[in-house]
Amino acid sequence: MNSNAIHNILNIIIWGFGLLGVIAAYAGCTALPDGSFDCTTSTIIPASWLPTVVKITTGAALMKTAINFFRDGFGGMWKPQPKIK
Repeated sequence: MNSNAIHNILNIIIWGFGLLGVIAAYAGCTALPDGSFDCTTSTIIPASWLPTVVKITTGAALMKTAINFFRDGFGGMWKPQPKIK
């Protein structure tokens, strides 16, 4: 599997878990000042799931950044991408 395929899989993971976080927010979960979540009014998502969702999403985003860094180098992360043919 090449780095582009891994990158796209991570995009899907980030999108999916991000959507789960949005659903949790609309279902009544709120983030508390101490970093925990209050889902007492939610009937969809248990509060115990949310820290895991945040960790997976953050981990996938960090992996994408690391792939970019190791694949393209620091300078490659800022250069314009070639046009699609």
